[in-house]
Amino acid sequence: RSTLFPYTTLFRSPYSMRRGLFTAVAAAFSGLVLAGFATAVPATAGTADVGDVVTSMLIDYTVTPGGVLQVTETIDYSFGSYGRHGIYRNLITREVWADDKSKDQKYEISNVQVTSPDAPDSFSESTEKSNNERDQSIQIKIGDADKTVTGRKARYVIKYDVRGALRHFDDHSELYWDATGNGWDAVLQIGRAHV
Repeated sequence: RSTLFPYTTLFRSPYSMRRGLFTAVAAAFSGLVLAGFATAVPATAGTADVGDVVTSMLIDYTVTPGGVLQVTETIDYSFGSYGRHGIYRNLITREVWADDKSKDQKYEISNVQVTSPDAPDSFSESTEKSNNERDQSIQIKIGDADKTVTGRKARYVIKYDVRGALRHFDDHSELYWDATGNGWDAVLQIGRAHV
């Protein structure tokens, strides 16, 4: 099923799994950040130049029989100025559970891959922690400090696996993963998620 964003959309769809009916629920939690960086010195996460726009963010999700969420994001980014080096993408890896503040939800991100047909696509990962380490994320810094994006537009394809996005209850299972996040400094024009 395909869902348009930036509006938060909750949807339920039946999927067959080993143990019967699987229900997918796309639910929001904060902390995903996508922003351009302008200099060789790392910019603060979430800082985008005036005029930066994500013209399109297409996200494909595949849930494996083993419960791993395989994600492919195709991001078309329009930089507000020339001479830019790339973008940041933050992914939550731990957060306080919304339904029970005494518990934490953990997400294991692995197999990160980045490609771009028209921009430097080398990347590095770092971990950010706050709230006595109960809130954690990885920051994927995409680009090269020694190379700039040719022009002002670039397409990035980010692939990764997520463990922990499936939650199991007595009567159902749900997919709990935010498609776009709400920590954007760049304007998101079109977002679409497909499960």
